[in-house]
Amino acid sequence: MIFVRELSAEERAQLQRAARNRRNVVSSRRAAIVLASAQGLTAPQIAERCRCSVDHVRHVIHLFNEQGLDSLKPAYCGGRPRIFDKAKRAMIVRLALTPPRDEGFPWTTWSLSRLQEALVKLGIVEGISKETIRLVLEEAGVRCQRGRAWKRTRGRAPADEAKAPPADPEKSTP
Repeated sequence: MIFVRELSAEERAQLQRAARNRRNVVSSRRAAIVLASAQGLTAPQIAERCRCSVDHVRHVIHLFNEQGLDSLKPAYCGGRPRIFDKAKRAMIVRLALTPPRDEGFPWTTWSLSRLQEALVKLGIVEGISKETIRLVLEEAGVRCQRGRAWKRTRGRAPADEAKAPPADPEKSTP
């Protein structure tokens, strides 16, 4: 049988906070497993309580015994390499920030579907999903204004872009 090592008062308090934190489900579940083991429950009992495999429970306990509280954080791998390089991503963002009519399209605003169609038509990319376009724009700080167009979110504009000229005070209405 495997059990978690003796917990200090500080570790126990941090584990209890982490177990109650529902924003990070992985850390919360791992903390609950460690606390249950500290209470003397066996791996099969914890697995039944937490609705996970006995192997997962043992893995979490081993990790905690080796790494301590750092083991609560999941170690995500790098994942699949990106298909589109920085230059292609910059072109996608530039297109989203340009009015469609300036690029020769009949629309007044962009949607993800229209951006997808335009990117292929203009030869910027051969095939791209709407979700990839959304992620590229999100990374660049560009979001959709409902009924208007794509625009940069505050504070995310690159420093080298020129600011918009100030409004003409004679043309503004009181």
